[in-house]
Amino acid sequence: MTNTALLIASSFAYGIGLACIEFGSRRGMVLWLLIAWALGAAFIGLKFGVEWRMDLDKGLFPGPSFSVPGPSRSGAQLFFAFYFFSTALHGLHLLVGLALVAWIISKARKFTSERYSPVRIVGLYWTFIDIIWLILFPLIYLIGRAS
Repeated sequence: MTNTALLIASSFAYGIGLACIEFGSRRGMVLWLLIAWALGAAFIGLKFGVEWRMDLDKGLFPGPSFSVPGPSRSGAQLFFAFYFFSTALHGLHLLVGLALVAWIISKARKFTSERYSPVRIVGLYWTFIDIIWLILFPLIYLIGRAS
């Protein structure tokens, strides 16, 4: 849940940064894009530095050392294969997004209220990353809990 809040807040911050450059405030854009970048980096740290580490310590990585006992072992292994693959792929896309946001920040002097298409395009990609997470979140964390 915290990860979802981090990504939604990062998109909100990016949106404010985009609005800032549209109104001619480069300084505001840089500030809000730095906030968006920091929230995205916090997502990476929480997902891979904390959650994955806990899952790996519990032996939940699919393979010979998978440690979920009982008859549902193969189903659990399939779920965790999906979990690790999908979150790794999402994390890779987020790393690309972090690099793009850093690039926009580094080139901030080039953008004006008339010329800011790259800021808008990177913002679309940043939002795409959030949308993918909003699809993955219920698939990983919510489905099966209602029954």
